[in-house]
Amino acid sequence: MLDYQPALSNGSPETAVEQQGDTTEFELARTRADFLDLEEDWNALFATSARSIHVFQSFNWLWHWSETYGRNNHDDFVVVTARRNGQLILVWPMHVSRRLGVTRLEWLGEPIGQYGDLIVADISDRDCLIRNAWQHAVADIKPDAVHLRRVRSDANVHDFLSRNAAILTEQRQAPYVATQSANTFPEYSETRLSNRSRRNRRRLRRRLHERGEIRSEILSPSEQAADIAVEAIQLKRAWIKDRGLASPALESSCALAFFRAVCSGGPRPVEASVHALYCDQDLANAQIYFSCKRRSCLHIIVYALDYEKTRCGLLHCDDAVENAFETDTEILDFLPPDSDYKRDWASGSVAVSDFALPLTLKGYAYVHAYVRTARPLAKALIQKLPWSWCQRLPGANGHEPE
Repeated sequence: MLDYQPALSNGSPETAVEQQGDTTEFELARTRADFLDLEEDWNALFATSARSIHVFQSFNWLWHWSETYGRNNHDDFVVVTARRNGQLILVWPMHVSRRLGVTRLEWLGEPIGQYGDLIVADISDRDCLIRNAWQHAVADIKPDAVHLRRVRSDANVHDFLSRNAAILTEQRQAPYVATQSANTFPEYSETRLSNRSRRNRRRLRRRLHERGEIRSEILSPSEQAADIAVEAIQLKRAWIKDRGLASPALESSCALAFFRAVCSGGPRPVEASVHALYCDQDLANAQIYFSCKRRSCLHIIVYALDYEKTRCGLLHCDDAVENAFETDTEILDFLPPDSDYKRDWASGSVAVSDFALPLTLKGYAYVHAYVRTARPLAKALIQKLPWSWCQRLPGANGHEPE
């Protein structure tokens, strides 16, 4: 087959990087067993070199992915590792995905992870290390295309992709609250909300209280937290169906198992918490967070459809910001996409980009004809259709065509 030759080299990798007389060796973990063998070294590298934005690159998070979303492709791991004098200094977690006859490299953790990146030690030749790790993976796997989504502008891999012909296919903003920007929540609230907004929120709270007794719970990983997380995903599915929208991650049959596992506090725990807002006995609104190194990522926020007019989701979001100031949270990360209720509170935002790179003619057709053209047009069309029509479309109710 004739290869399409991109500007970014996909030739044979250098087998080692020389750094002050040391040799760097690259390997690929291609099976689940290979992945499991990395656990101890991965955790050690994560402890010393990962930043708070790498919450979705922890070994434990990806282990839970492998047990749920990745259970049918345990032999499609593509975890690139680099070792120097036997010590792990880079881990690049990807996997092989096959769709529309195209072999793709994607992030390990798709579609449930919200940020994609690699973990690399703070060394002087890290750019060379990343380039060689890339070449090693591409030469071994020979994919048609690479599709790396949700790359933050401050990710380790961002500059490499930007400089080396990767095509920007979509960009969103991830708003966040930096709690160190104010001494207290009331002080921060004064800078973010107008007097009118605060009066409106007080009115909404009064009306919510008129419906019943209001109570909130914040739960660490436990069976109770897992039960609420599962109920939250079911509420989210109902909301998605009502809107005629699409969410492959949450409509997957793996979603309930994944969220139950990560919120239960079982083996290989992740730092999760579940926040529930009740009106009498009803779960009116729920939030699921995943945290890392004092960053708390609001992964799921959902309200019960019966409570839509109360705007309890807005009020619960206000509570989330207040709770961040009252705990040791430095960054409350709303994750993409941007929206008005997030922007009300955000002290800043970070660009989050999707990158694609064709490596063969088949990959070129996939990236340019489908990813850059057909898929955005289809999404734009669906957004303009009435909700009742969207619910009848193939791929509605959460199964977005990819």
